[in-house]
Amino acid sequence: MKKILLLIPLFLIASCGTKTTAVKPKPKPTAKVKKPIKVKGCTDKTAANYDSEADIDDGSCYYEYITINDFVSAENIARLSTGMSKMEVAATLNATPFDLLHANETCEIYAYEYRHIDREFTMKDFTSKSMLTNGKEMYSPESKNLYVVFRDKKLESVITDDAKDKLESVICFKDNCESNNDYIVCGGCTDSEALNFNSEANEDDGSCEYETTMVMGCEDSESLNYNMYSGKEFRVTKNNSEDMREWEVIFDDVTIAYNTVKDMINSTSSDCEYCPCDYIVNPDYDSRRDCDELCILDPKLVETFEYGCTDEFAVNYDEDANKDDGSCVHCPCDTQDYFYVMNENRNCNGDPCIKVMKEIEEEEEVIEKDDCDLCDLLDLDLNVLPSLVTPVNLELDMKLKNIE
Repeated sequence: MKKILLLIPLFLIASCGTKTTAVKPKPKPTAKVKKPIKVKGCTDKTAANYDSEADIDDGSCYYEYITINDFVSAENIARLSTGMSKMEVAATLNATPFDLLHANETCEIYAYEYRHIDREFTMKDFTSKSMLTNGKEMYSPESKNLYVVFRDKKLESVITDDAKDKLESVICFKDNCESNNDYIVCGGCTDSEALNFNSEANEDDGSCEYETTMVMGCEDSESLNYNMYSGKEFRVTKNNSEDMREWEVIFDDVTIAYNTVKDMINSTSSDCEYCPCDYIVNPDYDSRRDCDELCILDPKLVETFEYGCTDEFAVNYDEDANKDDGSCVHCPCDTQDYFYVMNENRNCNGDPCIKVMKEIEEEEEVIEKDDCDLCDLLDLDLNVLPSLVTPVNLELDMKLKNIE
């Protein structure tokens, strides 16, 4: 306490000796400006609790999720075409059906959902050209049903939600193609000559099957009867006409008028025929004109031939000839009384054929006699017996004399 009292007087003495100065007046306080308060909240427009007045996102956003069926776009539907297989349809739509509406042995109806593509943009672009390209593409919130009809595993009809009231007229329910609706496409074979002709089909789907026949004929191109169509499968179409001039023969790669190939396709043999030796097929031969020989002598061999008779038994046989010219002459045929022989000297004057009379053979009459026995001998005249019978031995001869 004593120290404190001593200091106070010193302070007073010091303050008395200092120079006084004017004190500036303090400025009057001004009014304070309030800073704007930033609202915190959810700023994500896609959130369920989006706050349009919020300036700062406070992480409070939450979202409501919904579950929807797998859907296809109208753009992919436009790429479908009749006749597609189920695999091709699935790949084109890039989605799986959500329901199997109907099915039987030949027909199936699958149900899909589809949506249109919408474009989201600001109002300022609504009346400008930029609305055609700007904005965000997004699918429509509402979906529609799509019905895909398969017949024999091939796409036959596509029916949208707007036409579903006509769905019962599809062949799956009536199992036929009878319908007054133009949008019903009934695929099938429309050729009445096909094995699987479908009288109810109104659009051919390429499924026609035909009975074919294989051409039988000679396959050797060097033969007289070479058949260029041998071994090929064909069928005949009458084109709804009984006139053969209207008929056509259809091969795998070509169609030909029936009258042009009828002989070749109706062949019943595969045997080949050839020209004789030293002959070739006449290149100028025309089967439609009977004025040339089918086979002609090979021009390459003409100069090597020595023409004449090549038959050794002919009267005019030419041993130097190597090509018979058809000039051979032979002796006449044998008759009942005569036969002919050829003179060894074929160059003799006159007829080389010698006429010889046949010898008449006389037939000797043969008298058949019965075999004799001992009794037959006893019945004979004893005077002539020795002259007819040669005694077998002396003892037998003596016995015969004693009998006398």
